[in-house]
Amino acid sequence: MPQPEVSKLTPGEKLTGYLPELGMKPFQGTILKINDEAEFHAEKRPDRAERERLVFGVKVSFLGANNDEVLKPGMTIEIALPK
Repeated sequence: MPQPEVSKLTPGEKLTGYLPELGMKPFQGTILKINDEAEFHAEKRPDRAERERLVFGVKVSFLGANNDEVLKPGMTIEIALPK
């Protein structure tokens, strides 16, 4: 998740994820963890444009929303970010 969006999220917050392969079927999830470090590091001091390319891993649990066991570990799901 890009740095400008990750600053708006907190662990425990509820999000909705959508599975494109199933016609954007919605799943309710909860943020478990936001990584402390970016996954892309600029070699020099990053300017604003480079900081926007930094991404942080966000772990979201869909455990209670996956009763039909459609979601599998490692699947890609699209998340609607809060406004």
